[in-house]
Amino acid sequence: MKNQIDENTKKKLLEEHFFYEVKKMIETFSSLKSDESGENHAVVDLFVHIRILYYFFYGNFYSEKRIDEAHAGDYLKSWRDKQASDKLKDWIKKVNMTISHLDYSRVTEKYNPPRKLLYIHFRDLVIFFLKEFDPQYLGPNLTKLLKNLKATKI
Repeated sequence: MKNQIDENTKKKLLEEHFFYEVKKMIETFSSLKSDESGENHAVVDLFVHIRILYYFFYGNFYSEKRIDEAHAGDYLKSWRDKQASDKLKDWIKKVNMTISHLDYSRVTEKYNPPRKLLYIHFRDLVIFFLKEFDPQYLGPNLTKLLKNLKATKI
């Protein structure tokens, strides 16, 4: 990251913007039917929030292109070198195809990513992340979110 970010900015990002992305992922997933078929605005909305979380957790921490983008490695050093599995990378490629309607691969490939599996993956990842980092970053929104996520069964 080229710009230095102070601790208050990092706390605010988590408490407001990270919280928002996770909250919207949960709300959107909850609004969808349980089957994996179909395409509608809610599916695209879900995938937008999953994609944002994917790059937060698995984006290249050391990239020279990373200027102000938040990364899990800003909060946990152990996350700086995390890599997504090949299966998750494939699913995110399909997520991107779903979001980007003007993509030739939408015509040539099957692109329906498993939304329930993606949701479970990122839900569990958020729980793990919130339990692992310094408690100073857990404001009231994230504290309540963590409690609700741990108590909720899918």
